[in-house]
Amino acid sequence: MGIDFSEKSLIGIANHIKNIKQLDYSHTNAIDKDLEPLQIYKNLKGFSKSYIELLFHIHFVHHSKIKIICEGKTDPQHIYNYLRNTTLFKKDNFELISFEKHLKSFSQPLKISGGTGDLCHFIKIYLEIYKSVDIPRYPTIIFVDNDPAGNNVFNCANKNSKDYKEKKLLKNTIRTAHVYKNLYLVQLIGHYPGIEYLYSSHLLDEKIDGKIFNISNDGIESKSEYGKFIFFHRIIKPLGNKIYLGKFRYLCFSFYQIAKNLKK
Repeated sequence: MGIDFSEKSLIGIANHIKNIKQLDYSHTNAIDKDLEPLQIYKNLKGFSKSYIELLFHIHFVHHSKIKIICEGKTDPQHIYNYLRNTTLFKKDNFELISFEKHLKSFSQPLKISGGTGDLCHFIKIYLEIYKSVDIPRYPTIIFVDNDPAGNNVFNCANKNSKDYKEKKLLKNTIRTAHVYKNLYLVQLIGHYPGIEYLYSSHLLDEKIDGKIFNISNDGIESKSEYGKFIFFHRIIKPLGNKIYLGKFRYLCFSFYQIAKNLKK
């Protein structure tokens, strides 16, 4: 009988050892609370450090799909919605996450929660932790908005990686960059500060119970506005493929093209 070295089995074994050792990553130490994620990682010892390294290589280096790390926690839902309603790409070829909602076992110990600032921290950690000898089969792609915060992620990668190289795809409409090994960046097309702008403008003007959509509202209760979560679940998701989703194909093409070039 062979040994199962699948992603799930390796994570299961690591979690079992973690539970036996009763590891605590709560960072109750006042000094740790002020440290950046990279310094937290460097301060880890023994199995605590090995556990983070194992999760890193399983989730970001030797994964079995095109992995997209999104800036916002609702971004994966919009892209999955497109993938469910198109025949151009296979949904099962992609895995979309945000650190606010996914992979807590990796992100929480390092104090990575989401947003462009933490994406910069992830880039630094990636450059520090990566130790694989084998060539990855699939890319890890950081997807950011086309705004100053998104530009900062590109600047951070350029500053910290000697292998950084930018490239425009689709007739210079999509900005991408190779950071290191299988880590890439993709920026939202156009001059859009959020993925919601890939929809027709009349959808952004839809009112719900008299409230207007505010893309800056990220779940805060308001008598006059609703935010991104409500926009997706009350406006976009019920309409499915009844609305124009064409702009999403350019975005997914850039993901696919990066994955294709990685395998060459």
